[in-house]
Amino acid sequence: AALGAPPAVAKVAAFGAALPYRDASLKGPVEASATGFSGRNLKLTLDRTTLTGALALTGPADGKPGRLNLDLATDSLDVDALPSLAAGKAIADLDLALSLRAGSLHVARVGETEIDSGSLTVNLTKTGPNVALKRLSVAGLDGASLEIEGGTNGDATAATGQLRADRLRDFAALIARLAPGAAAFAFVSGIT
Repeated sequence: AALGAPPAVAKVAAFGAALPYRDASLKGPVEASATGFSGRNLKLTLDRTTLTGALALTGPADGKPGRLNLDLATDSLDVDALPSLAAGKAIADLDLALSLRAGSLHVARVGETEIDSGSLTVNLTKTGPNVALKRLSVAGLDGASLEIEGGTNGDATAATGQLRADRLRDFAALIARLAPGAAAFAFVSGIT
């Protein structure tokens, strides 16, 4: 961020620097002020993926933390890697509302493998230390579909979910590639 830039701009710059994308652009009408910015009908391009939707970032005010709202959709989410923990740390002091829908998902590097799947839906909120995962849905994940919801309040974490695996052997092999080691080997050995 430039010297003297509003804090919201500095926050976006720090978050952007932590993301694993080489190329990023944002197009569309944006309203900006010293405390934040927002836009609807935006086009956000991250490497090979074009997302459309709305985003808003407000800085802290009146003793309340800043807030990042993202409501984005894409036909295909195609990235080299998932965001690192550094990206999460860059916005840890913000409250968050995220809604992301993708018709298909491709991640080139996850552990020792890549992920190709059907649709992806993520809906989560963060208020202070409380995180609510309202929905994580992945379909067509090497013969499996996954639905998870849950949350954490800083002291405890709870989650429920459903895994449907028509081709359990393929899914087990994916788990072994994502998390190589003794536990994954035992899981795969018990299935194959």
